[in-house]
Amino acid sequence: MRIIIADDSAFVRSIMIKAIKDKFPMPNIIVASADIQKATHEELNQMGIFKYINKPLTAEKLSAIVDAIKGESYA
Repeated sequence: MRIIIADDSAFVRSIMIKAIKDKFPMPNIIVASADIQKATHEELNQMGIFKYINKPLTAEKLSAIVDAIKGESYA
């Protein structure tokens, strides 16, 4: 399943992540955002997301995420 949240507000993001985690016990939530603030990264990590990717997305970044989901390392 893929859910795209166009609203980048912290409130909407937290509600959506909580709803996904309530419905699915071990989701691999991946957030792609242009927000490079350290506080945003920390907030998302505290919510238990799987990975955070800085935009712009590249083939290398996406390949690294696929490897991480398959259980390989992610840098």
